[in-house]
Amino acid sequence: MGVRPLHLFLCEADDSLSRNEILIDDEIIRTVTAEDDDDVTPVNPVKIPHSVAVTALNTSLQWTEEKNFEAHEFMLLRRLRDSASELKIETDAQKNKKNH
Repeated sequence: MGVRPLHLFLCEADDSLSRNEILIDDEIIRTVTAEDDDDVTPVNPVKIPHSVAVTALNTSLQWTEEKNFEAHEFMLLRRLRDSASELKIETDAQKNKKNH
């Protein structure tokens, strides 16, 4: 690389820097945080009842069995289904206690 091309490179680099905004750390953090806020999807406030979760997981279990998924994947869904069932039973028991 000769003197002339290096000089052109440095001029272009200097020109590029003058077009770009130079930010300090706090400004970078604020900018990135503001951009991230635009991408945030609001959390759905609707609560899914345990019985609906149990039904969905039962359907998923049937589907994984039909598609011959590996046993560990089937067992994971089964554990989730069992947990949802237990939560449903506990919730139903608490409702029955309050009603009596």
